Amino acid sequence: MEREEHATPGFRRVDVRLVMAGLFIVAMAPLMVTPVLPLIDFYDHLARFYILAHVSSSPLLQSHYAAHWVLMPDIGTDILSTPLLRILPPLAAAHIIAACIMAILYSGVLYFHRALTGRHSLLVAVLLLPLLYSYIFNWGFANFLLSLGFAFWAAGWWLSTRHRPLLAVPVACLLSVLVFLSHGIAFAMYGIITATLEIGYFLGTPDRKIADLARALLRLLVQAVIPALLFLFWYRHQAPANSSPYRRIFLEKRSPRPSQFSGAFTGSAPSCGWRKGPASGSTRRPSSFSWRLWAS
Repeated sequence: MEREEHATPGFRRVDVRLVMAGLFIVAMAPLMVTPVLPLIDFYDHLARFYILAHVSSSPLLQSHYAAHWVLMPDIGTDILSTPLLRILPPLAAAHIIAACIMAILYSGVLYFHRALTGRHSLLVAVLLLPLLYSYIFNWGFANFLLSLGFAFWAAGWWLSTRHRPLLAVPVACLLSVLVFLSHGIAFAMYGIITATLEIGYFLGTPDRKIADLARALLRLLVQAVIPALLFLFWYRHQAPANSSPYRRIFLEKRSPRPSQFSGAFTGSAPSCGWRKGPASGSTRRPSSFSWRLWAS
């Protein structure tokens, strides 16, 4: 195939994918030379990863925290980063985690563009690089950016294999679960992207039939079955029973944080549930790590 030769005239004798990879490595230079990344929420996430990695072996952490894993959105970086914190210092792990998130997002967008247009584009890669250092990245919304990268990979896979549903649907179902567990909003975006593309393909077909569109949308709907069941299971068995549906989903994070531990590692983890300690009320401790939906 000659897809690289048609991508960018000035690089006909060079694999454009190597150029794209080189550009990404150069773009990572500011990230790697910064001792502490200027990302607002990121080190709260890192504190959580650190606690999850060491709580089983640290009496101090056990006196304040207990790990409680639940299959629901917003645990993507927890699953990937917790093993890393067992073998690397926190500050070094932070750089690797951030670089991996950016690599997944960068490659996902390029893969999606390749699936959509049938060719590579060096221009897209160049324009994408400054967007990696976005306002969302500056806030340190790690799970959302990771899930967004997975969403582009999943959408690219669907576009590349939609004509082979026996292969496309099972793999897409697994990818949709991966997107869902990383972040719920990105999962919704994945559904919107693929559904609108299917509608676009339908409208662009001269001899279009409603039955063809219905079959295409049904294949997308199948991908949402497992994530929907996981969400309903969490909603029924993990969400507090005494709160309204809106509060269950969006307001579970609002709990007091203990002053005695908040400075131990750049801040207390933002998604802990706290309860009052002794009768004097002088101390508080987390009842568990309970992962909250839509947490930044």
